[in-house]
Amino acid sequence: MEQILQSPALVLRLASIKSYDEYTLYHSVNVAVISIGLGLVIGPAEELFWRGFVQRRAGYLTATALYGGAHIVTENATLIGAATIAGAYWGLLRAVGVPLGALVVSHVAWDIWIFLIAPTEASGERQPRP
Repeated sequence: MEQILQSPALVLRLASIKSYDEYTLYHSVNVAVISIGLGLVIGPAEELFWRGFVQRRAGYLTATALYGGAHIVTENATLIGAATIAGAYWGLLRAVGVPLGALVVSHVAWDIWIFLIAPTEASGERQPRP
């Protein structure tokens, strides 16, 4: 945040967005923060843990089942199924020798797609926006 405030051009751009529409400003900032989290933390951490640690010790099928099962807490059948399939894909790539770095890039792209560009909804329920 400090770096943003130290950049006069960026502050002016954010101010112009806010003067146009406050919702757009907050949405833009939220998407940026989530993208950074997905790109720098979640995707790399999941790949290092699931493919780099669990799969190496427990094997491909166990790691895939556990990865899919870890998404059950979301109660989103679409996400559970998609994560299980994606986990199986990344696990298979790892099993045939694809480097973890390539899997991280793929996982980050997937996370940004599924959470920001084309998010899924649990059980067809749509929550009203405040």
